[in-house]
Amino acid sequence: MEKITLIQPRHSLAPEEGKGHIYLPSSHATVAGRILAAGGDVEMQDANLHKPNFNNQIIGANVVGAPYIPIAIELKRQIIKALGSEAKLILGGQVINGLKETEFDKLFGANVFNGNNENTLKKLLGIELRAMPAHEETSLIPAYEKISDEDFKEYMEHEFCFYLSQGCKYGCEFCAANRTFRDPITGEVSKVTEKYRNLSIVEDELKYMVERAKKLGVNTFDIYLSNLDTFQTPQKLKQFAKIVQNIKKDNPGFIFKLRGLSTTAEFMKTYREDKEAITAMVDAGLWSIGFGVDGFAPKVWKKIKKGHNKINDCYDAIRLTRQDFNITPEIFMVIGHDEDTPKTIQEGVEFVMDMAECYGATPRPYIAKSIVPGNNGWADPKNKKYVEQFLQHPEYFQALEYSALPTSLTHSDPKMRAHIEKAFMRMTNIQGNTSNIIYPEAAPEIDARTAEIHRKLNIGKFDR
Repeated sequence: MEKITLIQPRHSLAPEEGKGHIYLPSSHATVAGRILAAGGDVEMQDANLHKPNFNNQIIGANVVGAPYIPIAIELKRQIIKALGSEAKLILGGQVINGLKETEFDKLFGANVFNGNNENTLKKLLGIELRAMPAHEETSLIPAYEKISDEDFKEYMEHEFCFYLSQGCKYGCEFCAANRTFRDPITGEVSKVTEKYRNLSIVEDELKYMVERAKKLGVNTFDIYLSNLDTFQTPQKLKQFAKIVQNIKKDNPGFIFKLRGLSTTAEFMKTYREDKEAITAMVDAGLWSIGFGVDGFAPKVWKKIKKGHNKINDCYDAIRLTRQDFNITPEIFMVIGHDEDTPKTIQEGVEFVMDMAECYGATPRPYIAKSIVPGNNGWADPKNKKYVEQFLQHPEYFQALEYSALPTSLTHSDPKMRAHIEKAFMRMTNIQGNTSNIIYPEAAPEIDARTAEIHRKLNIGKFDR
């Protein structure tokens, strides 16, 4: 049985020295929990807190988005320098599933493996595949017990993601979330929908985290829920809300602040059919919901497979969130889709400005990157030359950050790039905005001097 060191990669915008983005690595904890349950041996490290200690021949890392691909390549270089060329790097995360095998090999080379393939874990670690529990049946407590009190306290003092569910029935074009699932044992392929974790495990996990946090002097949890669409399964959501309410009763003075994402369609459906689910979540501590508006024209929504959006639902969801429940609506406004025009972009900006003024909505603007590993654009054969640019220049992946200003890689028309950039800048200037302006550090038109200036401007601009 081989031991694996799971390393949370340093944030791509972190300074060279000191701490980076402090964020509880729940995805790593899930992997660790499954391996530990199967009898494996795991060590957990976070490069945002401490310099990695490469003391095992097998290293695992999570590639949390396309901009982390260059980070993973650099991590391999560091591993080889420390351990030799025979050391093995296992990479996981949604973006890894978005790469074809040939693309993966070209980017990362020998002795780097796709950790999302559980047969790979079985072979490399010597664990029994059937002994690994399903993700939703995995307790993260054994993994959290491997985190020192000092680091755990630091995680708890920052907003952290709580793994409650994964999956979404919608298939928005620009989203890289998994749309199908292949059972590693049976080979059966099924369409992904929202799947909740075992709520008994969730309850035990939250109780453990609260008790440990209290011992460390922490009495508030800022939680970002993992649900891709919070109100998609209201019955399960109410059960979770009841768990949190009971934990709060048993721990007077302990505060839960919950935040999540939602489509306006599912929020409005829940409002009409099961309003109690929203009220229960507010009682549990829900203080903010981010609505994926992501454009502001039916033709744009249709093109990006977000036809479930309706203009009236967008207005009503934001209004009711504030007026009926007194919680803060966030507006996720992705602009710069292929079907966007200066007019549709302007309408989107005006909508965000109006909602911020009328209901105190928080702007969360982003710029569309229509072709990223994992979405339909990346897999489309007609984009082969585009994809090849990234395979030859992995540093270009940084330009696919959703807060990064447009480049020729993402928006070929210079006039549209100017419109998009101007609109994005306007939204970031609206009071309450929480999106950073990220400057592209690598693209065909960016010279070395500009790249260095942009790199310095980007340092520390973490997303929450």
